Amino acid sequence: MSQRMTIGAVVLLIAASGVIPHRSPEMAALAGSYTLISRPDVNQRLTLVLVKDGSARLTTEALVEKPASTTQMGVWTVEEGAVKLALTASSGAGKRQMTLSIQEDSLVGIENDSTPEGGENWTFRRR
Repeated sequence: MSQRMTIGAVVLLIAASGVIPHRSPEMAALAGSYTLISRPDVNQRLTLVLVKDGSARLTTEALVEKPASTTQMGVWTVEEGAVKLALTASSGAGKRQMTLSIQEDSLVGIENDSTPEGGENWTFRRR
């Protein structure tokens, strides 16, 4: 997917979901790279990157199969003490919306209303 298409998809996602990221000290503190540590499929590694400007990237790497990885782009905000994440669909991965509670050095899934594989019990730890 070209960079223009990716940017267009993110803009469309923002407009469709009504989520307009705004910078805040809380977002700046949470920005960074997180690795999923509690997933039933041990043959995959998930990395979540939250950027201070409100953009997000979720990369799924297959450790034993090809294609090696898929990347979803999207946006994130902090609302009522939780991270709200909205990611676009990409090849091999459907559109995803998640709510993650903020723990000390982790983000814990409390709601995942868009994918069949769950996500409510996922825990991402800051790298």
